[in-house]
Amino acid sequence: MRYLASAVVATLASAGCTGPCDRAEHSAGLVIGVSNIEASSAYRLEVVADGALLVVNYSVDAEHRLACSDSCEASAGNFVIEPEFGWPLDGTTDARVRFAVHRAHDRDAGPGKLTLRLYRDAQLAYEQQLQPSYRTSEPAGEGCGELAFALVEVAP
Repeated sequence: MRYLASAVVATLASAGCTGPCDRAEHSAGLVIGVSNIEASSAYRLEVVADGALLVVNYSVDAEHRLACSDSCEASAGNFVIEPEFGWPLDGTTDARVRFAVHRAHDRDAGPGKLTLRLYRDAQLAYEQQLQPSYRTSEPAGEGCGELAFALVEVAP
């Protein structure tokens, strides 16, 4: 067992990791946070990324429980939208929901330019065109790999 641990430490050191790497999930790519969620409402989030339209439909009941209409995930072109960390939304009672938008084959790469639209009960509640500013960090520890991350807050 001691030899196995030494081999793992040697492998991490040779990969540039200077200490133990935190294996917890970290946000990467683009995260869209939607707040000011009203009870007894239906929502439609549209993201146009590099010409690809991604759509997620969800609702909030009178007790503020979230539920996705079809699926909480969608893909189009080279992009995917899904709940942050892939966590299920159904039944949660948070006043805010967060979706991750990233390239289908690279979870760390978000879109360069996009248009966001949020509909509440079929009425346009929010629309913005933007070019996110991504920042890089090493959230798992020094030498454990960089992630690019941008957060867009939507509060209709």
